[in-house]
Amino acid sequence: MSEYYQPICIGRPCGCFYKDGGIHKGPPPPAARTWGITPGKTSAFVYGQGRSLSEHCPPPLKEEWEASQAKIKTFFLAFCEAKINIKEHCLTGLIPAVELLKFYGCKDEITQHVFQSMEPPLSYDFLVTLHDLLQAIASRPLIIDERALDSQQHQPRVKGFWGQVRKSKPYMIFDMFKSKTGRLTTCRGSFPILTMAKKYRKVLKPHNDHFIEFDYNAAELRTLLALADQPQPPQDLHTWNIKNVYRGLLTREQAKKRIFEWLYNPESKDHLSEGVYKKEEIKNKYYKNGVVTNPFGREIKCDDFHALNYLIQSTAADIFLRQVVKINEIIKKKELKSFISFLMHDSIVLDVCEKETSIIKELAQGFSNTKFGTFPVTTKRGTDYGNLKEE
Repeated sequence: MSEYYQPICIGRPCGCFYKDGGIHKGPPPPAARTWGITPGKTSAFVYGQGRSLSEHCPPPLKEEWEASQAKIKTFFLAFCEAKINIKEHCLTGLIPAVELLKFYGCKDEITQHVFQSMEPPLSYDFLVTLHDLLQAIASRPLIIDERALDSQQHQPRVKGFWGQVRKSKPYMIFDMFKSKTGRLTTCRGSFPILTMAKKYRKVLKPHNDHFIEFDYNAAELRTLLALADQPQPPQDLHTWNIKNVYRGLLTREQAKKRIFEWLYNPESKDHLSEGVYKKEEIKNKYYKNGVVTNPFGREIKCDDFHALNYLIQSTAADIFLRQVVKINEIIKKKELKSFISFLMHDSIVLDVCEKETSIIKELAQGFSNTKFGTFPVTTKRGTDYGNLKEE
């Protein structure tokens, strides 16, 4: 008996699945390996770092896979035109068995190829947990207030924004694999949260009473300190830099501008910044033979010019996403009605019930306490995403 199987009618009472060259009905089989992410099973999708079935398809199978995939798509297009809701039907009653056997047979072979040709990612369990959280976020519709910009409707840019929104779905759909650094990107068709101008944020309203945002203070700079094995200052990092890096000679804005110009320009030389943050020493520690390996085991092939930036961005992303998962576990454990609404770069936005606001301090502390020390967190609250006030 093979250890592989492929669900066909996921979430439907029929429970159809493909295994050992046949289609079966009933409870999931004891087989441990499949393509998608299924509780208690090992996922080739995660093994393959989110690449598609077609990208993993071995050359001898490619022609057969593409033909079968195209045939199945024609069936789904026909169902759409006939207004057949496939979620209400068993696929074995809609698509001829011979076509299902070809399609899922190919899918099973590709799945086996992935497991046989690839090593599991070091953070497999974390990636599965993060995927489940992102799926939960993607399943919850956003509340979009189309009246929030009424006074600006005549402006061309506002019209352009609404045009973009109407082309997208009212859901936040994140891709955790597309970026080589691990930073989240949005999938095609998602609400454009990552590219939306700040002045339009007020169109987003919470399901509960408030949005509450947790945002790290100078996340990437603190990541650099962590990589240098330096303790985390408890105050605003740019203010700390004035005294401890720049000898009290600069204003906060000047200190912020100087540190970032040095940090993001590999050719910039600044002995005061280097004396504390040690970016050359850090790069030499984590960049070997054209590959950056961050403390979480994430490997990124790159040239010398991009090495430090990729190291900082990937480490900061891995720290942030692990803290997000931690917050979600606390919310689930306490069975709160509040939930994670969406993520924005290195900040997390919660949709919170008024009666549950007493838990916010605990959640903020959990978000702050990272593997690399305490990252101070700014907490903001508001009745829409565009009007968050610091607490």
